[in-house]
Amino acid sequence: LFLLVWILFFPACTSEYRAAKKFEKANAALREGDAERAADLYYDAYQIDPTGSRAAEALFEYARTLEVHQQSFALAAEFYRRLVRLFPEDDLARQALERSASIEADHLGNPEKALLDIQRLNELFPDSPHEPAWKLLAAECYLRLGNAPQAETELRELLGKHPDLPKDVRRKAQSELGHILLVAERPGEAARVFEELANSLSHEPEDRSLWLEARFDLAQALSEIDETDRALDVYREIESEFPRQEIIQEKINLLTIRQQKRNR
Repeated sequence: LFLLVWILFFPACTSEYRAAKKFEKANAALREGDAERAADLYYDAYQIDPTGSRAAEALFEYARTLEVHQQSFALAAEFYRRLVRLFPEDDLARQALERSASIEADHLGNPEKALLDIQRLNELFPDSPHEPAWKLLAAECYLRLGNAPQAETELRELLGKHPDLPKDVRRKAQSELGHILLVAERPGEAARVFEELANSLSHEPEDRSLWLEARFDLAQALSEIDETDRALDVYREIESEFPRQEIIQEKINLLTIRQQKRNR
């Protein structure tokens, strides 16, 4: 009889079993919209079995609940990093460090810390297929720190090293590079970047708004290298569709005046 009782009830006494039950309750609480209780239960699940098979997952879900549902960004970043320290070889470590970097850059205004997270990602996961997204975020962080030359370097390396970049990453990188070149008063280089970007978008109707922005930026660059006729042609091409009509009209008027003065 004792053996039978032991067989039936011993699993309920193990830390792994109790942690799994807490995890299930946390999932249920989240489905019911009780994020605060869910976060507590996820952390309980981790504490009950901190070296178990689902410990990393419990810690990740705790941090994710803090981030997504409670918007406790600083605390979420702290626990994402804790997961990486405790479980650097777990599949969730990469996602945790990516989330931490994103939080530091986008929510906490700490691009320096985001860059440290990106550096750690490259150390832990060399040759990762996710490296282009990290490099793009690094470029954005350098821009926020006022280091445009390093941001340009990151973007050029990204565009040159990865011929098969995901479309959204390539387009964002080209757009940011073009704007860096415009600010750096290198409009000729910027025009080439924006023209390439616009050409890549020209046959994709679902990306029409991005194409319009790229053509607008191209016209701006052309006007700065005194290619007035081409700039006017581009502005007029997008005039009827561009959402900010007053800006387009102002650009056209200024360039028309420039053109008339030149032709006198």
